[in-house]
Amino acid sequence: MRRFPRWFVFVITMLVASSASADKGPISGKKNIAEMKAYAQLFDQKARKLVTKTNDVDYIEAELKKVLPFRSQGAWMISYNIRTKYLQAK
Repeated sequence: MRRFPRWFVFVITMLVASSASADKGPISGKKNIAEMKAYAQLFDQKARKLVTKTNDVDYIEAELKKVLPFRSQGAWMISYNIRTKYLQAK
């Protein structure tokens, strides 16, 4: 088994700890996964309902932003997902 230098283990540990505590880094546990799952389910439910009413991406995006929790990269992902997943399926 290969052993890593202590400084390397320390740096990796600090990076993981800082990213997990700041909620900026990769998925850090069951809580993050549960939040992502709830977000995806709410997005899907609301997007399907709105797409039945209109094909206006800007309107659908604005309505989804009202009900979805804020995500740092959520703005571009909302319109992209509406266009690719929900409007092309019609």
